[in-house]
Amino acid sequence: QAADNLEAMAADCLAHHCRVLLLLTWPPGPPEWRRLPVWNQQVPEAVTRLNFRLKAFGATHQNAVVVDLLAEGGRQPTPADFKDALHFRPEFYQHLTPPLLRRLQKLEPAP
Repeated sequence: QAADNLEAMAADCLAHHCRVLLLLTWPPGPPEWRRLPVWNQQVPEAVTRLNFRLKAFGATHQNAVVVDLLAEGGRQPTPADFKDALHFRPEFYQHLTPPLLRRLQKLEPAP
């Protein structure tokens, strides 16, 4: 569902001649105790499928750019970098901000 929603929003933006920047979703961290009853291996697999769809969308749409901030920031998170299963600690985001700003600065208006 997330991939469908993101693709629909991106396609709508592209139809209005906007440039689109799609950020890959990072892998989840270790689930905290309150998530354990609903957590299973499908969560990381869903992230992988979502990122595959985002990459495919970017590959087929000229004004859509897909960015892997973890790769461009040169850091892969360790369990200690996560605040919870879905969020990093604030200091980890500092590693992702510079590559995001560089990508935003490189964007040119869509033709």
